[in-house]
Amino acid sequence: YSRQDGRYIRNKDNTITIEFDILTSTFTHTTATGKLTISGLPIISGASNFGRGSLVFAGITKAGFTQFTSTIGAASTSITFTASASGSGSSVVAVADVPSGGNVRLAGSITYEAGELG
Repeated sequence: YSRQDGRYIRNKDNTITIEFDILTSTFTHTTATGKLTISGLPIISGASNFGRGSLVFAGITKAGFTQFTSTIGAASTSITFTASASGSGSSVVAVADVPSGGNVRLAGSITYEAGELG
């Protein structure tokens, strides 16, 4: 990674705000499949909760899609990404939507309800 910054804020209303800024020096995948994911968030999301947040990106080539958001599902410690466009449904951003060998930037924030503390 060229940059790997992040922080979280526990808000008074039991929500968590995550801020992230990641820049890969060279993003390489040969056999990786599935969703493009940032894993390892410090606090799990609620069991019946999901959140959507902002995203600034570079290096994603998902043809026909123009808008991208960060997403966290229920009972999760991972951020995934969703793409959408006018006149079409939404779609998950997959590892295959990021060309191997290029630079990738993912920066944004997301707020979600915290899950039960263990």
